[in-house]
Amino acid sequence: MTKLTHALLGLTAAATLFVSTSSAHAELRVRNARELRSVYGLDAFTARPEALARLKVAVLDNSFEGFLQNQNSLPQSAEFIRGPLRTPPSAGSTSSAGHGLLMAQVLWALSGNHPEGPKLYLMEASGITNLRAAIDRAMELKVDIVLYASTWETGGNFDGQGFINAAVTRAAQSGILWINAAGNDHNMTYTGRISSDPATGALRLPGPGGMLSFSNQLTNNPVKLTLSWSDYKNSEDSQTLKDLDWELSDWTGARVPLKNLKQGSKSTCEDSPRYSRGAREASLHPREQDEVTLQEGVYQLRVYDCSGNFVPSDRVRVVIQSPKGDSVEFHEANGAYEINPPADNANVVTVGDLSPVSSVGPTLDGRAKPDFRLQETRVEMSDGVSIPMGSSVASAIFAGVVVQLKSQEPRLSKTTLDKFRAKLASEQRAEKSVGPVWRTPGTSEFPTLFW
Repeated sequence: MTKLTHALLGLTAAATLFVSTSSAHAELRVRNARELRSVYGLDAFTARPEALARLKVAVLDNSFEGFLQNQNSLPQSAEFIRGPLRTPPSAGSTSSAGHGLLMAQVLWALSGNHPEGPKLYLMEASGITNLRAAIDRAMELKVDIVLYASTWETGGNFDGQGFINAAVTRAAQSGILWINAAGNDHNMTYTGRISSDPATGALRLPGPGGMLSFSNQLTNNPVKLTLSWSDYKNSEDSQTLKDLDWELSDWTGARVPLKNLKQGSKSTCEDSPRYSRGAREASLHPREQDEVTLQEGVYQLRVYDCSGNFVPSDRVRVVIQSPKGDSVEFHEANGAYEINPPADNANVVTVGDLSPVSSVGPTLDGRAKPDFRLQETRVEMSDGVSIPMGSSVASAIFAGVVVQLKSQEPRLSKTTLDKFRAKLASEQRAEKSVGPVWRTPGTSEFPTLFW
């Protein structure tokens, strides 16, 4: 295994929710489970504990901290399956520990909190190696449903392709119903064409001076910046020959050092003074990513074409994230084209909500995403902490709804949900860029989805 491949294994998906880190993890439960089940019309369905016990659901996530202390808040049959690589719970992620445990608790609460089931597998999936191992294990166990409440800022081409999606597609095509969070990057994403100035190599971006700009409203604010471009292959060992670099400056024009990687063997940027954060290391992949601590003020980001081999169909994406809520305003954000892998995969059911953070489509190839948006995603835990609304908790609620429905009719599949989505989109005259707002089919309507 190459050094570059080892470096890749440290990459992790970004869980799309900031969660409570209650010190004791004292058997947390969803306090408003009955209210949520009522909102989504689940009490109309007769409970079928034996059918629930036969259902197998895998929750894939970066961290399940607190599982041992909270086993009574899940079905007794719940199992934790550790990944082959040990990584810090929040490595590469802006989320706190225990995210996966909370997602499992929300799912189980919405499915009815029945001790019989479903059978839950909590699978550590931090990094591509653990994610792929979790997928292999889920397929081996013949899991019915996967909940993955995370997205990756890198690893895909904004159209359902790339090595992250290749792994997920394999699971979905095996018959697993894959439910994915849409991501929480609304109005924090820019996606655009790659067109550069021949004289300077600088990309012509829509902000002042051909740059992208954002305002940071806090002192000592940790901000994660991701630059990627649409040249990922279906194998993580494939080499891109297309190279972009970036440069960040503050309101005075002073540079804020960013790491730059070298993609491919040829570059016009070798002698640039931008490389002030160590050597320009080689990378197989079309991305740059860095975390910086910023002071209050306006910042500008310039991107350079260092390889000169981009084509008209290529696209660039910049994502800005901060764990401190809405502390950053991204002035040139599209307000669309925000879905990251594997939420952009055509083979998965992507779920968001109506909160101001939930990412929206369309995908680069024109598909509406998320597939469904949930209206009510407020979750209150028994320790008094409310989980912030967003696509993570929306996907967990939706997974619980789907578990309830699949216990009624085992034939429920993505095809069934696609049929219902088309019906809802027609009823609501939904936008072409996003899916309709979810409502649970009634007890008399539900059987018609299988005709």
